[in-house]
Amino acid sequence: MKFGCSSVMLLNICTIDILIHFPYKNLITRGQISNLPSEIRHERMKYWRKPLDLANIKESRGRVIIIEDRCKGCGFCIEYCPRDVLGMSSVFNAKGYHIPAVIDASKCVNCHFCEALCPEFAIYSVEVAETTERHK
Repeated sequence: MKFGCSSVMLLNICTIDILIHFPYKNLITRGQISNLPSEIRHERMKYWRKPLDLANIKESRGRVIIIEDRCKGCGFCIEYCPRDVLGMSSVFNAKGYHIPAVIDASKCVNCHFCEALCPEFAIYSVEVAETTERHK
C-alpha cells in the first residue's frame, strides 16, 4: 500500500492544520512562563493542575563537576542549562579551550541535562544531601 506523501509530511500538514484551526492564539509554554513577571506568571498559572502531594515533594539539589581536561569548550552545557547554573570562564584548560564554570551552584536541581548534552562526557552532576540546621 502506497501513500501519496510520507508520514513526516502528513504529520507536518496535520500540525499546521491544528495550529490554524486552534482558537487560542496567545498560548505560552511552561518554559516561557518562567521569564514573565511574577504577577503575570501567577495569573497564567492559576488554573494549572498541581500534584496532590505537592507539599511532600522536595526539590533535589545538585553539584556540577567539570572534568577540565576533557572539555572542548563547545558551550552546550552553558547554553541549554535550564537554571543558568553555568557560564563560560576566562580560564583555559590543557588543550587550550575555555572551560565552563559554575556561576550559581545553589540553582542546580540535579537534572543531569548537562551530562546528556556534553559530547565529550566532561561534565556531570551529583546529588547533594540536604543539610539540616542543628540547634545547640
